[in-house]
Amino acid sequence: MQLANDGNQSASSSNHRGDRPLWKLIWNTSVPPKLKVFAWKLASNSLGVQDVRCRRNMELNPTCTICGREPETAHHAVITCTKPTALRQQLRKPWSLPNEDMFKCTGENWVLVLLDQCNAELRAKLIFLWWRSWHLRNNAIFSDGKCGIQQSANFIQSYLSSFVQANSQEAATDAKGKKCLIPPTAETSKKRECTQAWTKPNPGWLKMNVDAGFCAQNNTGSWGAILRDAEGNVILSAWGFLQHCLDATAAECIAMLEGAKAIVAYAPSSVIVEGDNALVINELKLQGPGKSMLSNIFAEMKNTLQMLPGFEIRKINRSANVVAHGIAKFASLVGSGGLLMGSAPPCVLDQTQIDCKHIGMSNDVS
Repeated sequence: MQLANDGNQSASSSNHRGDRPLWKLIWNTSVPPKLKVFAWKLASNSLGVQDVRCRRNMELNPTCTICGREPETAHHAVITCTKPTALRQQLRKPWSLPNEDMFKCTGENWVLVLLDQCNAELRAKLIFLWWRSWHLRNNAIFSDGKCGIQQSANFIQSYLSSFVQANSQEAATDAKGKKCLIPPTAETSKKRECTQAWTKPNPGWLKMNVDAGFCAQNNTGSWGAILRDAEGNVILSAWGFLQHCLDATAAECIAMLEGAKAIVAYAPSSVIVEGDNALVINELKLQGPGKSMLSNIFAEMKNTLQMLPGFEIRKINRSANVVAHGIAKFASLVGSGGLLMGSAPPCVLDQTQIDCKHIGMSNDVS
C-alpha cells in the first residue's frame, strides 16, 4: 500500500458543494465522472441508505437488510457489510490495499480522511471499489442478487485498466475529453490519413468484427467478437479465454471460429465477417481444402459460416477493428468467456459510440 499526504486534513469538508480543498481529493482523481459523483455522494452522506431514509421518516427500521447486523450507514454499505468486505478481500490478491484498520469509520468525514492518506493511484482504486460495492448492495436489494464477488472483482479490474489505458494518451484533451488541445503536426496528419475507421454494413446486412490476443509467456490466448447492424447498433458481443494456444495465428483462427459460432444463431440476415489478420482471412477465402496446419479449424469455420443466410469475408486495418481488439483484451483480463445481448463490455462502449458516428458505408456488397 502506498500512502500520501497530499491534502490538508485540517481543512473543513463540511461544505457538501465540494468547493473546499479536501473535496479535490475526489474531483481531481482519475476515475470516470460518474464515479466522482458517486464518491461525492458517499462522502457527503447523500446515498439512500437505510439510516438516512429512517431519519427522513422514509423507513421505520435503519437496520441493514442484507446482513441484519447493524444500521446501514454509508460506511456500512460500502465497507463493513458482508458483500463489500468479501469484495475487498478478493481484491487484496491483485491490488495493494490499506490494512483493515484504515477502513474504520473515523467520523462523518471518513471518506476524505482516508483518501487524504493515499496516493493518486490508490484513491482511484478505492473509489472503484466503493462504487462496485454499492452496485452489489443494490443488486442484492432491488434485483436478482446474482451479482457475484469474483465477477465484480474481475469487472472493476478490467474497467480500471481500460480507463487508465484510455487516459494514457499523450495528446492532451479538453475537460470533456473530446477535443485535442495540441494542434496536429504534419506527421500526425499523415498518420491519420492512413488510419481506417470502422464502417457500417449496407442496409440488410450485419457485420461481425473479430480479433484475438496471444501471450507467448504462457501460451494463452483470448478472442473477442461483436455483431452490429447497419446503424451500428450492437446485436451481441462475445469473448473467450484460451488456456492453451499454439501461437498468434492459431489464436486468430480460433477467434474467427468461436465468433462465428457465437453469432450464427442470432444473425437473421447476411453477415460481413471482418478480421485484421491477413493469413487467416486469405485462408478462409480459399476454395477447397487448405494446406494450413490449422486446416481442420478452417474447415469447421467455413461450415459454420455456411449456416448463415449469406456471408462475405473481409480483411481490414487494425484501426477499424478497435472494438473487437478491446473485447479480446477484456477476455484476457477476466480469464473467462461470456456473451452479452445488445451490448458490449464497458471498456469498449465508448468506442462503439464513436463507430456509430462514422457516416460512411462499407459498400462491401450491393
